[in-house]
Formats: sequence, structure tokens, C-alpha cells
Amino acid sequence: MNNSLKGNLLVIGQFILLGLLIFYPSNSINYGLFTLTVTIAIAVLIAMGVVILGLSFLALGKSLTAHPVPAKQGELVTDGLYRFARHPIYTGVLAIGLAMALSGGLFPHMLFFIALVVLLNYKASFEEQLLRARYVDYASYAEKTGRFLPKLKR
Repeated sequence: MNNSLKGNLLVIGQFILLGLLIFYPSNSINYGLFTLTVTIAIAVLIAMGVVILGLSFLALGKSLTAHPVPAKQGELVTDGLYRFARHPIYTGVLAIGLAMALSGGLFPHMLFFIALVVLLNYKASFEEQLLRARYVDYASYAEKTGRFLPKLKR
């Protein structure tokens, strides 16, 4: 399978899973004493996700694409949020996805979220192979920067 087709399938899968998280009918779940805490966590996750997405989109500029194959006119971006994580857009998507799973009722929304985590991890791995091949500096950048979250220094 060529890279373009594989990338298209990954993007389609990503948007299907996001659509399921957002639009699949919710199961009303009672978190009991933790309802307020979960509601606040959902709001914080959505707000964080939106801010992370916005800042990441701005930082990428002409390199922005949903497709894992790097844009022809793109450049390797390692500043802004990309200083802390190689795929902050995926981090933002996952934060919003987790919020949707918590607000939609844990089943089947949590299954959709787990599938999204697996898919985005695979997509990031595929994208990183292509970035390593295209940018000489990518390997050293990847070594010191976490995939979705900052690396903890020891």
C-alpha cells in the first residue's frame, strides 16, 4: 500500500472515531458524588484540547495537514508547543476525545476513545518514519521530545 493511500485511510479512521465520540448517542451516566468533579474535568479537557489545537495549528503554518505525509512546501517545526511534544495536535484531539468519552457514558464511548488512541499512536509512528526520511534533524528532535506529552527529565 502506498503512503498516500495509507495516510488517507488513517485520516478517515481518525475522523470516523471522532464522529462516533461526538455524535453517538450518550448514555446518561451518574458519577454520584463525583458528578461535579467529572463535569469540571470534562470542561478543562475540552478547553485544554481547543487551546492546544489552536496553538499547534498556528505554529505549523504552511506545514499544517491532517495527512501524515509531510506537506511538500512544509518545514520541520520544533518551536512553540512542538518544543514539548512532537504531535501536540494529537494531544489536543485526545484531550477532547477523552472529554467526549467521559460525557457520553463510558460504554461504548470509551471503546471509541481507546481505538482513537491506538489509531493516533500508529498514525504518529507512520508519520515519524516519513519525517525521519525527509528531515535530517528529525531523529535528534524525536530523541529529546515526547510523542504526545513532554518527556520527563531524569
